[in-house]
Amino acid sequence: MDIEIGDLTGLEVGAYIRETLKNEVLKIIYISYHTSYAMKLFKMRPIDFLVKPIKSEEVINVMNILLNLIIKQYEYFEFNLDFNMCRVYLKDIIYFNTIKSSKKIMLRTVKKDFIFYGKIKEIYNFLKDYRFVQPFNSYIVNYDYVQSIKKDKIILINGEEIPLSRYKIKEIKSLEIKFINEMYT
Repeated sequence: MDIEIGDLTGLEVGAYIRETLKNEVLKIIYISYHTSYAMKLFKMRPIDFLVKPIKSEEVINVMNILLNLIIKQYEYFEFNLDFNMCRVYLKDIIYFNTIKSSKKIMLRTVKKDFIFYGKIKEIYNFLKDYRFVQPFNSYIVNYDYVQSIKKDKIILINGEEIPLSRYKIKEIKSLEIKFINEMYT
């Protein structure tokens, strides 16, 4: 999407997509002659920012990134719920949370919540290679739904706050850098 597109700017369209529509699935790639927009675009969580004139290698690279993201969005997490096997696409999972004083796990998705028996450690071992982070022993969060990371909490795009252990800050920041780098390699 070009940043300068007429009456509206690409920034305004991006803000509408992310903030008003709450759409984190739509992949945005910005283009412009002006590099001064780069930091302003960060809040819109684009896949990339291409500077005009655009080279064919840059387009190929961005298309490869998009292809990898599309493939990953159809991978799923499987769990047993009332003797039935359920599947949830990883892209739809916001977070997992252990329910206090029980062996139950609450799974929050974009559509509904599920409660099932499980072990958070086993779930994290399965998900850690799929852009999920464990900010606290009782939580696993899909990084794609993280709006910001503070010193003692993670704020999600839906406004929920997840506690962040002081022992996990360094690990979470390292994963954040890794995830950002993966987007551009």
